[in-house]
Amino acid sequence: MPQKNTPYRTPEGFFKQQQEAIWKRASSPAAERGLKPVGGLGRYAWAAGLAATLAIGLFFVLPQTPEACESFACLWDRTPIQSIPLDDAEIETWMDDDLLFETVLNETTDA
Repeated sequence: MPQKNTPYRTPEGFFKQQQEAIWKRASSPAAERGLKPVGGLGRYAWAAGLAATLAIGLFFVLPQTPEACESFACLWDRTPIQSIPLDDAEIETWMDDDLLFETVLNETTDA
C-alpha cells in the first residue's frame, strides 16, 4: 500500500515504548487478580434466588389441570374431532336420535 506524505511523524522508538509499557502493565501483580470466590451467605442467596425464579417460571409455564366435566356438552367441547371413531353412518344415526340430540343441545353452555 503506498504511503502518503503527511506532515505528522511518530517519535523515534514510539511503538517500542508502547509495547514495553503494555507488557509491563499486563505482567504486574494487579493484572493477575482472578475471580473472587463467592462463599458464605452470598452463595445461599444466589441459590435461593435461582430456585425462586425457576419455581415462578414453572408455575406459569406448566399447564393448569382442567376441571372434570360433569355434562356431555362439556365433554363434547373438549374432545377433538379427530379422536371420535365414528363413521358417517353412525353419526347420521346419532343425529336422527331426537332424544339424544335434544339432550346435547339443551346441555350446551354457550347458548
